[in-house]
Amino acid sequence: MAAPTVSIIMNVRNGEPYLGEALDSVLSQTFDDWELIFWDDNSTDGSAEVVRLYDDPRIRVFRSALDVPLGRARDAAIAEARGEWLAFLDQDDVWLPGKLEAQLALADSDGRVGLIYGRTVRFGAGRRRDYDHRREFGPLPEGDIRPALLHACFIAMSAAVLRRSALEGGLPILRRIHVTPDYWLFLCAVRRHEARAVQQPVCRYRVHGGNMTRRVDLRMHREIVWLLRTFGGDERRVRVHQTLGALGELRRPGLRRRGVRRLLTRGSVAYLASRPPVLLGRRVRRLVQRPQWRLAGEAPPPAPSDGLPRGRVLRTGVFAGSFDQAVDALAALVERRRGGYVSAANAYSVTLAQGDDAYQRMLDGAAFVTPDGMPIVWVLRRAALPAERVHNDDLFFACCERFPHWRHYLVGGRVGQPQAAADALRRRYPGVNVVGAAATPQRPVGAARTREIIDAIAAAEADVVWVGMGTPAQDVWMRSAVRLVAAPMVGVGSSFDLLTGRSRPTPEWMKRHGLQWLHRFGQEPVRLARRYLVYNTRFVLGVMKQLLFNA
Repeated sequence: MAAPTVSIIMNVRNGEPYLGEALDSVLSQTFDDWELIFWDDNSTDGSAEVVRLYDDPRIRVFRSALDVPLGRARDAAIAEARGEWLAFLDQDDVWLPGKLEAQLALADSDGRVGLIYGRTVRFGAGRRRDYDHRREFGPLPEGDIRPALLHACFIAMSAAVLRRSALEGGLPILRRIHVTPDYWLFLCAVRRHEARAVQQPVCRYRVHGGNMTRRVDLRMHREIVWLLRTFGGDERRVRVHQTLGALGELRRPGLRRRGVRRLLTRGSVAYLASRPPVLLGRRVRRLVQRPQWRLAGEAPPPAPSDGLPRGRVLRTGVFAGSFDQAVDALAALVERRRGGYVSAANAYSVTLAQGDDAYQRMLDGAAFVTPDGMPIVWVLRRAALPAERVHNDDLFFACCERFPHWRHYLVGGRVGQPQAAADALRRRYPGVNVVGAAATPQRPVGAARTREIIDAIAAAEADVVWVGMGTPAQDVWMRSAVRLVAAPMVGVGSSFDLLTGRSRPTPEWMKRHGLQWLHRFGQEPVRLARRYLVYNTRFVLGVMKQLLFNA
C-alpha cells in the first residue's frame, strides 16, 4: 500500500469527552491523502470504545501498555508513521475542514520548507481569542522564524504540519523532553528550514480544567529553559520562564520558599511587575480593534445539494418548506439507506449554537434541521420563505401513521421508557412496526453503550431511528453514531414523555401562537427557567440584530 502524504498523530490519554469531535474534524478534511496514528497512552476511560465507532481503514489504532511521558508517547506514535509530513492533533482540539488542504498548498518541492502552521483560535473558557496573543492583530511570521520561536512558542501543536526530513536529529525525541516535545520538534524543524503560515484559522484549541499545561507547569518551564539554552535563546527569555516557574512554586504550599528564592535569584521581578498592565492593555485593545482571526473569517460549511429550501436563523441553516415536504425528505433518506440525522431547531437550540461552535457543527452536519418552534418559522417567513412548523412530535407521529411498515427503532429515555413508548405507539397506530428500543439513562451516553445500541440497531435492520434525549444530548449522540448507523436518525425531544404520560401535550392553539414554551414552562419551571428566561432573551436580541443589520 502506498504511503500517504500526511501521517496524523493523535496521542490519547483519557480523552473520551472530546475525542469524537476531534476525530470528526479529521474525517471532515477536504484533503484525504492521510493516515491517522491513534496512539492510546494506556487510557482508563472509554477512549478505545470511541475510536471503535470510526470504521475507516486509514485509522490505525495502537495501545501502550505503560504510562509514559508525552515525549516518549509522541516518539512511539511517530515511529509508526509513513507519511512525508507529520501532523498532530491533540485529543481535545478541533481542525477546521480545509486545514490540511490549505497547509499542503504551501508545501514546496525542493525541501526548503520544514514547518507549515496556521492561525489557531482558543475556545471553551470565556470568549474566543487568538492562541498567539502577540500576533492577533498582525500577520503570522514566515521564512526564518527561529528567532521568533526562541522568544516564545507561539504555535499550537494541532495547527502545525512538519516535514519529516526537516527534523534531522529531532527524531527520536530526547528522553529528557517529557512535556514539551512539541517545542522541541518546532525548533528542530526550523533550525535549517523555512516556515510557511496560513493566515486564516485552521484549528481550534480547547481550554478547560484538564489541559496538560495546567498540570505540569513546573516541569514545562524547566524544560523550556533547557531548550532555550540548547538552541541559543536569549537569556532574558530564560529569566522569564524562571519567573513563571517561580510563580508555579509560589502557588504550591510546600514550594513557596523555593519559589521566592528562584524569583529573586534567577527570575525577573521587573517582568512580573509588567504583566498586569500588559494584560489590561491587550483586553482594552480587543474592545476597540478586531483581531485577525475575526477579519479573516472561517469558511462556511458547504451548501447542501439536496435541493431542500432553507433559510438562516442566527448561524443555523433551517429547513424552510412545508410539513409534507419534510416528511417526504425523511422518506427519501429512508429509501436511500445512507444514514444521516435530522435535528430540530427551536429558539433554545439555535441560540445555544450561536455561542457553541461544537454544537453549531453538529447542526451543520445534519441532513436537514426542522423548524421546531413558531419563533423559528416567523424568522424564516420574515425572509419571504414559505416555512411551516415541523414539530418533532408531529413528524414522529406522522411517519408512524403514514409508514407503519418502516422498521422503527426508539433510542433514549429512562430504563423502560422507550419500551413503554413503543407499546403506546402500537396502541395508537395499530400495525406500526417497532423493531426495538434502547434506553439511555446516563448522559452523555458512553462509547460502550453507544456501540451496544448501534449493534442492536443493525441487528434489527431498522429503517429509521427516533432519538428522544432532548437538546442538545440527542444531537451529540446522533453525531457520534452517524458513521455506523445505516438508517436515518431523527431527534424527537420529549416525544417519549408524551407517549408515556410523563408530560401533557400542548394545546394546538398554543402551538400556533408560539406559546408552547409557556405550556412546557408551566409543567417544569425549575428545569426550564434558565432555558426560557436566558436563552429566549438572547434569541430575541440575536434575531433583532440579524433582521436590522443582516448580521
